[in-house]
Amino acid sequence: MLSLSNFAKFVNAGCRPHQRTGTGSAPRSAAPSPRGPLVTSWDDQLKAVSTGAAAIATVAEAAHFYPWPNLVFIPIRDAPAVEWALAWRTATESPLIRAFAAAVTQPRPREA
Repeated sequence: MLSLSNFAKFVNAGCRPHQRTGTGSAPRSAAPSPRGPLVTSWDDQLKAVSTGAAAIATVAEAAHFYPWPNLVFIPIRDAPAVEWALAWRTATESPLIRAFAAAVTQPRPREA
């Protein structure tokens, strides 16, 4: 079983400081992890992982939507739940955006 404290052992792909969001999810007891390659996009993160240069923590849905050769997605059992938000510029709100927002906020059945 993988836990957040395991990430102290991995080289983590990093982003520029102005691109970081939140305070991170590693527990305070975890030792700082070595900094890996500087990445600026999701594709860069996946490339860094697929070449063995780094490890990343991501949402479980990534395994479904971004299946990459040579990548394995393992659930992190003690990670906090991820909350998603839909955002758009108020100046561009339209009936289509409102319909999309209504569609994506409806609960959908879980896949087996």
